[in-house]
Amino acid sequence: MNDGTLQHLSPEMLEYFFGAKDEDDTSLKIIGKESDIWSIGCTVLEMVGRGMVSFKHDQTNLKVEAIKPKTFLQQVNSGAHPDQSIAESRLSPNMNLLVAWCLIKDPSARPTAMVLEALLTRVSRAAIEAHVLSSIIG
Repeated sequence: MNDGTLQHLSPEMLEYFFGAKDEDDTSLKIIGKESDIWSIGCTVLEMVGRGMVSFKHDQTNLKVEAIKPKTFLQQVNSGAHPDQSIAESRLSPNMNLLVAWCLIKDPSARPTAMVLEALLTRVSRAAIEAHVLSSIIG
């Protein structure tokens, strides 16, 4: 597993792969499509972050090492989260809200794919309308 892949895993997926004490651990949640929504948020951060997704914990940047996935899981469980500061300076406020919504730690609080698609359509239309208006006005 390379660094990028580890950084895109949702908290529940990290727990599934690296937190189980054994294969028969039934305390694990079922991994669903919500995990994919987390990955979409990370992918957007990677695009605006020029190829990387940084994680922060208490305003401290974390080094994510693929060779230490259990350490990364512990950091995420103790509050480490994808750093959205680069996105905040490069994306619209609405797009920032969408990314933040995708990266909510609780999977049940993330948007569904249908909701995300509808919101992205609205954000895109608003951006196109603003661009057209600014080119007309001047």
